[in-house]
Amino acid sequence: MKKILLISLLLIISSQLIADVTDYTYSCWLNGWRKNQNDTSADLFAIETSQYGLALDMDDLSKAQFGLLSNPISYEQALEDNIEKS
Repeated sequence: MKKILLISLLLIISSQLIADVTDYTYSCWLNGWRKNQNDTSADLFAIETSQYGLALDMDDLSKAQFGLLSNPISYEQALEDNIEKS
């Protein structure tokens, strides 16, 4: 009986750990952190999780965008996309 309880507990814990691997959060400056002095594009700061996105125009916070991602991707894909945009 103890073995069954222990195995059940281990399965529950391991399934929770596996589920959490898909959760992530990262942030970036969409137009770059160090822009050319002649670049007049907005300073856009973004935070993305595995489910939600937030974008802030640092000069006009009333333009903040927040919402549920319509096409969530894995953290590997999110990192690759962010590197390609850099």
